[in-house]
Amino acid sequence: MWNYLNDPDRAGLKQSYSELCAIRNGNPQMFKEGVTTVMSCDESNWANGRTIKLSNGTDELYCIVNPNITGSKAIDVPFAKDAAQYHLLSASYGVEPSLSGKSVTLPAGAYAVYGTAGMTDIEEIIDDVTPQVNVYGGIGEIIIEGDYRELDIFNISGQRIRGTSGLPATIYIVIVDGTSYKVVVR
Repeated sequence: MWNYLNDPDRAGLKQSYSELCAIRNGNPQMFKEGVTTVMSCDESNWANGRTIKLSNGTDELYCIVNPNITGSKAIDVPFAKDAAQYHLLSASYGVEPSLSGKSVTLPAGAYAVYGTAGMTDIEEIIDDVTPQVNVYGGIGEIIIEGDYRELDIFNISGQRIRGTSGLPATIYIVIVDGTSYKVVVR
């Protein structure tokens, strides 16, 4: 529980959500009124894979999903241009989609998002904060040195604690930007 993101699958899920949010936030022109949307997501697309296409001028986004629970699937994608014009923006954790012609091959339960050259490339996004902090206990307090974005503190019973000072002497679990620390307060 304390090291939630130490599990590679959970960290991968967080990464996927971060990438999808970055696509949404970095390309507002694709998520407003007037964007052309073509969806192949009904029951008949279960066996053949599902696609969503968003287009606005020369910008295009495609979300491709293999909804099957077993087996890889080559999914035909209605790319308007040559496949070389699109680049991968996001994919399910641990998945390397295969793009060939106008077909994307995905394992069961996986997704991939492709966009034209005008779309924000996820790899250009970097964190603003370097995760180098020092966390230790003092007399009645938890001391955190360095910059961080998120902080959670729990006592050994698992109860969330508010504040870092005026604390009784005991052991605390401190989570700073997803990294857990055991801290002894005296």
